[in-house]
Amino acid sequence: MNIHCKGLKCLLPLLVASLVLIGGELLAQSSVEVELTPGGYKIVKNKLNYHIIEMDGYMQGGSPGDPMLPHKVYNILLPPDVDWSSLEMTVLGYQTEELSGTYDIGPAPVPATWVDGKWIFDWGEGKKIVADKNINVYGISASYPEENAALLPYSQLRKWKFTKVDFYPFQYNPVSKTLRLVTRMTIDISYSITPQPLASALADTVMDEYAPQLFYNYPSAKEWYRPTAAPSPIGYDYVIITTNAYVSGSSKLSSFVTHKTNLGHSVLVVTETQYGGLTPQAGSGTAGKIRQWLINNYAAYGIEYVLLIGDPDPDTGDVPMLKCWPRYEYGSNRNSPTDYFVADLTGNWDLDGDTIYGEYNGDRGGGGVDFYAEVFVGRIPVYGDDYTTLDSILQKMINYDNMKGSRTWRKKLLLPEAISNYANEDHKGSTYYRTCGHELADWLMLRLPDMTPYTLYEKSGKDPCPVSCNAPLTRANVRNEWGNGYGMVVWWGHGGDTDAWRKYWATDDGDGVPEAAEMSWVTFFESSDASAAYLDNTKPSWAYLCSCLNGNPDNTNNLGTALLKHGAIATISASRVSWYVIGWGYWGPFGLKGYADNATLGYFMAEKTGALNAPFGKGVFWTKQEVGWGFSGASWMNLMDFNLYGDPSQRICAANPNDIAVGQGPSSVSQAKDFSYSGSALASFKAFTSGNPNGELSVAKGDVTGDGVPEIVVGQRSSGAQSRVAVFAEDGTQLLNFKAFGAANPQGMVNVAVGDVDMDGVGEIVVAQGPGGKSWVKVFDYGNPPALLTTFKAFGAANANGEVRVAAGKTTAVLGEIITGHGHGGSSWVKVWDYATPPSLYSSFKAFGAKNPSGGVDVGMGNFDNDLSGRQLIAVGQGGPGTTAAAAAKSWVKIFNELGTLYDSFKAFGAANASGRVTVDGGQGDDTDVNEEIIVGQGVGGQSWVKVFDYGPPPTFAHSFKAFGAVNAQGQVDVAGKSFCNANWGEDFNDGVANNFYADDSGNWSVSGGELIMIQGDYKNFAWTGAYYNRVYTDFSFSIDVKQVSGPITQSKALLFRGVDIGNTYMFNIADNGVDAKYSLWVRSGGLDYKMLVGWTITPHVNMGLDVWNTLQVICIGPTIAVYANGNLLTTVTDDTFTSGKVGVGAYATTDGDEVHFDNLKFRRGTLGPAAPPPVSSPTKETKETVKKGTPLSGKVN
Repeated sequence: MNIHCKGLKCLLPLLVASLVLIGGELLAQSSVEVELTPGGYKIVKNKLNYHIIEMDGYMQGGSPGDPMLPHKVYNILLPPDVDWSSLEMTVLGYQTEELSGTYDIGPAPVPATWVDGKWIFDWGEGKKIVADKNINVYGISASYPEENAALLPYSQLRKWKFTKVDFYPFQYNPVSKTLRLVTRMTIDISYSITPQPLASALADTVMDEYAPQLFYNYPSAKEWYRPTAAPSPIGYDYVIITTNAYVSGSSKLSSFVTHKTNLGHSVLVVTETQYGGLTPQAGSGTAGKIRQWLINNYAAYGIEYVLLIGDPDPDTGDVPMLKCWPRYEYGSNRNSPTDYFVADLTGNWDLDGDTIYGEYNGDRGGGGVDFYAEVFVGRIPVYGDDYTTLDSILQKMINYDNMKGSRTWRKKLLLPEAISNYANEDHKGSTYYRTCGHELADWLMLRLPDMTPYTLYEKSGKDPCPVSCNAPLTRANVRNEWGNGYGMVVWWGHGGDTDAWRKYWATDDGDGVPEAAEMSWVTFFESSDASAAYLDNTKPSWAYLCSCLNGNPDNTNNLGTALLKHGAIATISASRVSWYVIGWGYWGPFGLKGYADNATLGYFMAEKTGALNAPFGKGVFWTKQEVGWGFSGASWMNLMDFNLYGDPSQRICAANPNDIAVGQGPSSVSQAKDFSYSGSALASFKAFTSGNPNGELSVAKGDVTGDGVPEIVVGQRSSGAQSRVAVFAEDGTQLLNFKAFGAANPQGMVNVAVGDVDMDGVGEIVVAQGPGGKSWVKVFDYGNPPALLTTFKAFGAANANGEVRVAAGKTTAVLGEIITGHGHGGSSWVKVWDYATPPSLYSSFKAFGAKNPSGGVDVGMGNFDNDLSGRQLIAVGQGGPGTTAAAAAKSWVKIFNELGTLYDSFKAFGAANASGRVTVDGGQGDDTDVNEEIIVGQGVGGQSWVKVFDYGPPPTFAHSFKAFGAVNAQGQVDVAGKSFCNANWGEDFNDGVANNFYADDSGNWSVSGGELIMIQGDYKNFAWTGAYYNRVYTDFSFSIDVKQVSGPITQSKALLFRGVDIGNTYMFNIADNGVDAKYSLWVRSGGLDYKMLVGWTITPHVNMGLDVWNTLQVICIGPTIAVYANGNLLTTVTDDTFTSGKVGVGAYATTDGDEVHFDNLKFRRGTLGPAAPPPVSSPTKETKETVKKGTPLSGKVN
């Protein structure tokens, strides 16, 4: 489709249509001409045997009962000084095509809800419905819709002003059953301009990143909105709106503000002192005062996120929702308390001036409610002076962002799905379709493939859900499974203020028809279940509650609030009844996106939050902005109903503030730093104290230990170095140092990368030869020593200097890849290798031509465009690192896909980067959007600057910082940035705490020196003692390091798994007698009942004696159990006594004072093996002490 823009401010040829004098003021008249061509389509039969027209990028539309046809709403930008009253649309011309044949286009569905024991259907006004069809349309031989294009009410999103064109490319005659297609339509939108001051409005850039995706004519119209003045020096992107009482009563609010500030936000707390004296719009009360304060300040301050803290009751609350009336003209279920009122700040929510807010038929016109959110709003509901609960929620939010160790639970998806209605229920006929929540679960599992689902469906009654699931939907099953820790929960069911219900067809009177009297209604979750008895508040879930009334702010114990108090990090729940579609699965979320039913809202919010890692507030409001209003007042009610209880800026895969690692260039001192995205140095350390004479470093970042937190990997890049690679924790603690190459890499220089190339959930270390090498690349698994997985030669003679620059990740959405680039003396070639042993070449391409005279490139990877599969793009920078400023490049960076297709390019630096050479990588460079950013560092001759660019497209500068001063004499920096949310966890106890472990009532457990220690204190009563990680797992790999420090060496040391406590668990034991080492495998149940799966068996693979470390590992897949010692498979058995349980460590100690140490617990969830991992040698005591260089910490097991 092509857009032609005419007018005074357009980048295309300027044309003034006319100048008109109105009321003494000269107005410029202009227009935007838009050509619409619908593209391809497909006509298929759906499950109801109706024809449906499928078109990419189009939603299904049509009022309930009217023919369901595809349509698309185009957002057309207009100048910021447009005179709205002058807006007109004219169809300049169109071409049509009559389709051959006849078609049975079915009716759009009706929204339904269940209230007080009866069904309510909202067909809309003035219709005659027969068999779900509006006879007023289906009975008339005329084209529907009458017009193919309609000008919708105009809208505004912060500074961006636009109108909307609703385009239906098809018209249907329901009597002749024929279709007409508009193959081309040209429309003209004319307007006048009223001169007005714009500088302050245009300085608001908060939504600029979103604009290219939102506006159809953005490329030609963006110059209208280019800032003409600098933003206000006063900036607060995050505002907390509350009362003075909560500020003074909370002991955690100041800590929360500090925490958000550390994440890069600028935070302002606002109370009634600021908003209380304002005059609100008539009838809007305190909510109106809060809104007025935001209207006055959101643009000047750059506010993006708003967190409301207080009582949300719309009638009595101190920080209330506004009670809106989307269905005001109806007799019941008319109002909806909502926080949307303080999110959409440019629309007039009382457009008709009757002080009845949010009426679909009254406040819907141009300048009225448009649901485009200027700010993203969340809320912490607090009733009365319950400061204790407020503080608990605030601390939970802080802990959620700061969590170290395992985050596997955040990649788990719990799906409790009830049946809403049965087919032909209460004799309603054949068009009354069955509606079962498993259909929503099916769609979510397809859209969130990286999350591990657990499904609970209705299995009771006469016509249960026919689809298999993990467990039947019952209250006990939901509570018990949720307690195992889930990142996301999406349920479907009927609901009330404090509970969610399932219903099933329990009996039949013999007619074979499900009837109301034959139904059994049962609770599957209620507010009292949101407690420590069932849910773990240290692993809180994002929860979408697809039910009625679960978020009713009038009830202090509403289910959405109860879960936010305990069990959830955020809830999205309905403040009043919500509306669903009978037979939802026949259309699915894409067929119903134009209607804003409750399940479709949940699907797209979960998609944005789980797949795109959008901040919670953006996931909610972006979804609401994208859906249609096909159900009229019922659509509006759902949009208002579902409010976010939680922090709008939080994300499931929370951004770590230590996001960008930077290493020094030549003529330096081997210093590496870790920076927050805003450029604050959070750690600084000397990577090599010797053996790297010129100080130059290569850096990479990623989780190589499997603990869910990234490490910094550093390689020597000085001529005369020793090919060494070191791994550091983010605080600069060295974890590992090894030599990657020998004499074949004569200058001793290496380049490093980190990526999960073998797709096991943990990053591998990729090391390539530097200048003077032979283009060899090696891949290692982290370990002491590291395990070499594969070696390959990346280039031949064309890479004259033998240096290879490397990146690692996933470019094809299926396999892990290694990206290699020519070093200095090459010819700018890049190769993509599929990981294997050895890797196989997938593609190759030349990134630069003669304008990159050194022939070297640097390569990096990132999910810059938010591809849902996680597929990454490749960033290639000119020149790459080097030791001279000669052969200058021009600081260009290009973005390619895995096939070498150029996506975009940009110049990262100007003259200040003298050599024009740059280093590049990708990663989560900030905490305020969902993209991974492009990170670029200066080369030799620079000044140690780092820049971060948003991909766009086009790529745009985000921010920059200077990484080093004069100590980095030649000004080159190497950069690395990685996201780190994955499905595995580990615990090294270096923080002095055994996070999420609990101990039996036996032994004295503590953490000291970076190790978990058990000292026997009551052997007469408790010879066996154990400590468990407090989560239940089914299939997994789990490994530990263990050594005995004192006591008889004949005593057992154990890895525990699939257990509940020391009396109900599997036990993998080792021991020795000074002559032979032995192992055994038991299952213990009922406290004293032992079943020997493998008796004590001599093995050469267990190290003997005191103060000697052994690594034990178990892999469980269903009933199959494989056990390993120090990387060697000992045995495989089959047993199903326990199919799931917790993992932990244990010891059998028969003397008080006996001491056993544990360390380096590593967990990988899912189907792994059973197959022996690469051998890992057992560290000696000296090696362990070398690894742990920090000051020993101590602490109790928590």
